[in-house]
Amino acid sequence: MGEWSSFAKKHSLRAYSLPPRFSPSDLAIITGAQYEIAQDHLIDLRTDPMYLAEQLTLHLDHRIERTSKEAPLSIIHDRAATVLLLDAYSAFDFWVIAHILVQEIIAEEQKLKLPLPRDEDLPSNYECLLKDLRQLIRGYRVKTEHRYKITLCGSPPLRRYFQVQFSGSNFSQNKIQGSLPKGDRVMHILKILLDDDQTHLWQVSRIFDELDRAVADNADRVSPLLADVLFDYGSCTDILETIDLHRPLISEEEEEVTVKRLGQRLSRLEGMQRFDGQDLPLHRVAFPASKFVYPKGPKTEEWAEKCEKVDTSFAEFWKIAEGLLKSKYGKDLSAFAKDTCADHKWEGTDWKAQIRRKIAKPATSMSTEGNRAIPFGGAEQRSTSPTPIRTDPKMKMKTTGKPLVSVVDETIAPGDLPPTDQTILTFKVSKRVFSVFAGIFRTADDSEIHSQQISLAWKEVLHAFAAINFRGTQLHGSVWRFEHPDGHNINFHSPHPHPKYTFWQLRRMGRCLTRRFGWGAKNFVLA
Repeated sequence: MGEWSSFAKKHSLRAYSLPPRFSPSDLAIITGAQYEIAQDHLIDLRTDPMYLAEQLTLHLDHRIERTSKEAPLSIIHDRAATVLLLDAYSAFDFWVIAHILVQEIIAEEQKLKLPLPRDEDLPSNYECLLKDLRQLIRGYRVKTEHRYKITLCGSPPLRRYFQVQFSGSNFSQNKIQGSLPKGDRVMHILKILLDDDQTHLWQVSRIFDELDRAVADNADRVSPLLADVLFDYGSCTDILETIDLHRPLISEEEEEVTVKRLGQRLSRLEGMQRFDGQDLPLHRVAFPASKFVYPKGPKTEEWAEKCEKVDTSFAEFWKIAEGLLKSKYGKDLSAFAKDTCADHKWEGTDWKAQIRRKIAKPATSMSTEGNRAIPFGGAEQRSTSPTPIRTDPKMKMKTTGKPLVSVVDETIAPGDLPPTDQTILTFKVSKRVFSVFAGIFRTADDSEIHSQQISLAWKEVLHAFAAINFRGTQLHGSVWRFEHPDGHNINFHSPHPHPKYTFWQLRRMGRCLTRRFGWGAKNFVLA
C-alpha cells in the first residue's frame, strides 16, 4: 500500500503536458475567420444590390416550401427574405460574442504559469470562460445541424430525393422523409451527416476531412448555401474538439449554470434566433430579385435610368426591412450590428454623371518616388470597428487544412525607412500578378459596371496572393484564409461551384481588401 501511495503521489504532482494542438490562438483563428466572414456578409447585404440579389435567389431556391404545390408564393418569398436577414444578423452577433470570449480566454491564459501541476485546479475565471464558449458553440452547432438538414433537403441538386409533409396554416411545420441514394463519395458523406448515430461513430472532424477532399471533384453536388452551412458546422466542431484537448480537462457543469452565467450575451442571440412562425412581410420589396441587378451597357441615358431604378429598389428594400427588424427584434439587435451598419452606409450612384465621364484606363506603371514597398506601410488595416475585436498578430496557423505552397519567387521589395502614416504601400509585382489586382480593383469602380466582362480563375488569385507573401490555407469547404508573416490576414470564399470568379464576386473582393487593408489599384506597380 505504501509503495502504491508513493507512486500515485509522485505522478499526481507531475505537471500536465499541453497537447500540441491545443492553443487559445487556434480558437481565435476559427472565431476570427467566422467573425470576419459574417461581418463582410452583413456589410455586403447592406451596401451591394447585386449581392442582395444573389443571396435572395439562393435562399429562395433552397426553400423546402417550394416542394409543395399549395404553398403561396408570397409565403415562400417572405420566408426566404426573413431567413436571410435573421441568419445574417444573428450569425454576426454570435461570432462577435464567441470571438470576444476567446480574446478573454487568451488574456486569462497569459496569466497562468503553464503547465499546471496535477494537484492544482484551473483558475475559476479561466475555466468558466472556456465552459461559456463551449456551451455557446454547442447551442449554435445544434441550430447548424438543423439548418444543414433543411438546406440539404431544399438544395436544388438534391431535393428530388426527399418528400416533405407540411402542417400549419403558414407551412411553418414540416416532416421530412427520404434519404440520399448510394452513389458517389460526396453523397455518401452528406448522408452520414444526416444520421446522428453514424455521425457520432465517424467523428465529425473525420467526416469533414473526407468531405473537403471529395467536394473538389464533385462541386456541383454542394450548392454555395449548403457549403456555407457546412463551414459553420465544421468550424463549431473544430472549436469543441480543440476545447476537449485541453489538459486538465474542462469539467462539465449543469447547463442552467452556464446559461445563467452567459446571461445577456445569450438572451440577445436567442431573441434573434427565435422564429414564431410569422415572417417579415418583405415579398413585395424583395422579389423579383432581378430588380437589384444592374444592367450591362453601353452607357446611355436608358442604361443610367435602369441603374437608378436598381438603386431605388435597393433603398426601398432596406428602408422597409430596417423598420420591420426594429419593430420586431429591436431590443435584440446588438450594438455591434447597429454600429457596423451605421459605419457602412450605402449611397446611390450618380449614373447620369457616369455617362458624361470618360473611363480612365488603369496605368500600367506608376511613379514610386516617395513610396516604399513595405507590407501594410501606413495603410489602414481594417474598417473602423465599433467592437473591441482584434486578431492577435502572433497567432499560429492552424495545422489542419491545405496550405498553399508558393511556387513563385516574386517577393515584396524591402524598404529602407520605418513606415509613416503618409507612406503609400506599394507592391512591385510581375505582369501576371499586376493584371490580377488591376482587374480586382477595376471591378470595384462604379464606372466599370456597364461592361461586367472580367472573370478570373481561382488559381490566378492563389498565385497573386502567394506572390505578395500571403500564405493561403483552406479551412472548410470553399473558405480560404490568407495570412501574411506579420500576422495580418483576410478570408475569402473560393468560387463555387464554378472555377472562376465573376465580375461581381471580384468587385466584392476588391471592396473587402479596401475595407480591410486600405488597398486600391495604386498599391500595385510593375516590377
